[in-house]
Amino acid sequence: MNILAADVGGTKTRLLCASAESPEQILYEACYKSRDFESFEPLLETFIHDSGTPASEIETLALA
Repeated sequence: MNILAADVGGTKTRLLCASAESPEQILYEACYKSRDFESFEPLLETFIHDSGTPASEIETLALA
């Protein structure tokens, strides 16, 4: 299982996916311009797609 963490801002949103067993092991990280998305949901869907991690493997989501 994996952890997904996001720092959501007005200018940019940074996301990362890490292993739940070893959170220091970052599996994928990306930064997107927030204005390129209508809302957070399409941004999250894009990140999940780009990371190649199936949504069913995300155990925890932390937002800041």
